Amino acid sequence: MHHHRRRFVVAMSLIFNSGRTMSWHHGLLERKARLLSGESLVIAVGNSAGDVDSIVSAMGMAYLLNGVAMAAIRADEFALRRDAVALLEFCGCVTFDQDRDGCAKELLYIDDTFQATAVALTDHNRLDQRLFKNSPKVHAVLDHHMDEGQHLEAKIRHVDPALGSTCSLVAQRILEEVVPDELPTSLLVAMLGTIALDTRGFDPKQNKFSQRDILVSHKILDALSCEQSEQGSDVKTLRKRTIPTLAAFR
Repeated sequence: MHHHRRRFVVAMSLIFNSGRTMSWHHGLLERKARLLSGESLVIAVGNSAGDVDSIVSAMGMAYLLNGVAMAAIRADEFALRRDAVALLEFCGCVTFDQDRDGCAKELLYIDDTFQATAVALTDHNRLDQRLFKNSPKVHAVLDHHMDEGQHLEAKIRHVDPALGSTCSLVAQRILEEVVPDELPTSLLVAMLGTIALDTRGFDPKQNKFSQRDILVSHKILDALSCEQSEQGSDVKTLRKRTIPTLAAFR
C-alpha cells in the first residue's frame, strides 16, 4: 500500500509541476532571442550533418547549460531532416516557423546572425570553425565518435566511442543533475527515441549499442514511469518496455 501511495504522490507531483517542466523548450526560445539580441550565452551545437542525434543532444545540452541549441545546418534544410521533424513533433518539443521553411523556432541555424563566445559540442569532438565567424571557447564536449584528442581543457568532456548515441550521455547527465519533479519529460522521450534510432532499436544482430545505452534507456523509462523496472535491466527487457502515457503531460 505504501509503495502504491508513493507512486501516486510522485505522479501527481509531476503533473501539477508540469508548468515548470513544460517550459524547458520555451526557455530555448527565450534564450535564442537573447542571443540574437547580442547577449553572450553558451551555444550547444551538433555536427554539420545535422542529424537527429546532433539536434536532440544539442537541445539537451542547451537545457542543462541554460544555453541555446543550434542545428549546424541552414534553416531551410531543417524540414529535410524528416526523422528529426517527426520525432520532435511527436514529442511536442518544438514549434514550426511556416514563414521560414518550416524550421523549428527553438533552434539556432548557421544562417542566423549571432556572436558565439562559448560552445558545447555534441555528437562531434572537434570544433568546426566554419560554423562561427570568431573563435569561441569550447565549454563542453559530449560525443560517441572516435576521440580526436581536441579541447582537453573543456570543463565538461566525455567521449565514448562505444556508445550508440550521444543522447545517452546527455540524458544520463540530465537524470543525474535534475530533480525528479522538474525533469523535462518530453525532451527525455525525444532522447529515448533518438537512442532507439541510433541503436537500430537495440537489435542484437546489428550490435549498434553498448551497456551504457541500455542502462540509460532503462533509467529514462524508470523516470517517466516513476518506478524502476522489476523485470531486469537487460536489452531483452528494454525492447518490451513502453513509454508511459504520463509523459504526454510534460
